[in-house]
Amino acid sequence: MAVTTAESVEGLRPSQRQAGIVQGLILSLVTFLPIMATLSVAPAIPRLIAQFEDVPNVTVLIPMLMTIPAICIAVTSPFVGVLTDRLGRRRVLVAAIIIYGVFGMAPFFLDDLYVILATRVGVGVSEAMLFTVGKTLIGDYFTGERRQRWVGYQNAIDAALGTTTWLLGGLLASLGWRAPFLLYTLAVPLLIAVYFLIWEPSPRDDAEGGAAVDPSFSAFPWRRMSVVFAVTLFAGAMYFSYPTNIARALSELGVAEASRIGILTAIASIGTPIGALIYARATFVPTHAMVGVGLAFIGVSFVAIGLSGNYYNATGFGFLEQIGNGLLGAVLTMWCLTSLPFEHRGRGMGIWGTFMVSGIFLSPLIFAFIERLTGTVTSGFVIMGTICAASALIIPFIIRATTPKAILSAPVSVDHAEPR
Repeated sequence: MAVTTAESVEGLRPSQRQAGIVQGLILSLVTFLPIMATLSVAPAIPRLIAQFEDVPNVTVLIPMLMTIPAICIAVTSPFVGVLTDRLGRRRVLVAAIIIYGVFGMAPFFLDDLYVILATRVGVGVSEAMLFTVGKTLIGDYFTGERRQRWVGYQNAIDAALGTTTWLLGGLLASLGWRAPFLLYTLAVPLLIAVYFLIWEPSPRDDAEGGAAVDPSFSAFPWRRMSVVFAVTLFAGAMYFSYPTNIARALSELGVAEASRIGILTAIASIGTPIGALIYARATFVPTHAMVGVGLAFIGVSFVAIGLSGNYYNATGFGFLEQIGNGLLGAVLTMWCLTSLPFEHRGRGMGIWGTFMVSGIFLSPLIFAFIERLTGTVTSGFVIMGTICAASALIIPFIIRATTPKAILSAPVSVDHAEPR
């Protein structure tokens, strides 16, 4: 790419700015930072508990290092979305990376657990900004098939890097409880890359942004977006049931060692980036059909896990379930982006993020209620899977009936001059 400075990027006419691999990779790293914030700390939880064992309720407080940012994302994402539309994507993104780096690294220099917990609020707010702007810019920079591909690539890259971060965080945690917080230094090179290679996008009159479907940009499209948000809430509750309950299901199936559970879970998780990559190439499949496929993968796999009888089969079906996760996460992102006009895209993606995180919060509560009724984790998977599989038949019809055809149809690139 010929552009090397922020000033020269800003000076280009919109027709001269063509996002490519560099911008796609940068935005994938942007949306990976919120994932890293949780996964980098998780392996250090035992060391952190040991370090602050004299603090009252330490076993409750330490896990809050991971939950506080998630709560902040759920609460602040809609407000972040409004700021993104009003102040500009690039300005909010630069501020988010700075906040993320400062508050993320702060625990490396701190000794007070309560102050460390306070820094996680700053991390959570920055995560809401990073997630919202990172997803929004993918919708702004790319159109048609290229947008779908980069939505899939972004999800696949984030999933793959998540597994890597878990391993790296574990290695750093072996050096001490502070070491994992050094991973937040990734914000420095990413900030430089954003400053020089990311520009403020301009509105583009394309059908995927809602222009051809809803010519009036003055009002937020609540009617069609309410369906997107509701399906996202349900999907979040469904597919997050696997990571929160599979360890206990494997224990019921005879796996006693935590290390083996970790290995089996990691093997199955390979399916997530594969599912996202499949979506990136399946540009011929309409949105409602792909949502149904993703839910079917998850639902049928859940039932099979519950009935598998041994952990080998459960892991194999877990791999298929994770493919469904990758598919569904990507298609929901694409559906939301495509349903929003440019000037409401930040706000819409912020609200979407709130519903996604809310679904994740509801997931363990719903599963716990079902497990209490059935008595075992594996039977809980059967019930959840049955509900999810049934939804795979019903939800696509609801989507098709409530969403404009131009949004549901397979994407066609609007700007054919964009490099592939």
